[in-house]
Amino acid sequence: MISHNVHKGHNGAKSMTEDEIAKQILDAAFRVHTKLGPGLLESVYEVIMAYELKKRGLTADRQKPMPIMSREAAADPAASQRHKTWPVN
Repeated sequence: MISHNVHKGHNGAKSMTEDEIAKQILDAAFRVHTKLGPGLLESVYEVIMAYELKKRGLTADRQKPMPIMSREAAADPAASQRHKTWPVN
């Protein structure tokens, strides 16, 4: 298996490989799922997942805006607040 350091810890903490980060994410997701079960709002799982990742020394951007484009239309995240889309040339 080939891996490389992708995350430098704060204050000289040990670096983690992609595989180590992926394992921590999957373990956190499994813990959240088994503790909370199904049926809650997505926002609840999002908050608890962010907390679990933080406990493991990881950070994640939550609800980060990103443009969505297709041949027919594009949506600007800033414009999504105004419910606008426009044709793509």
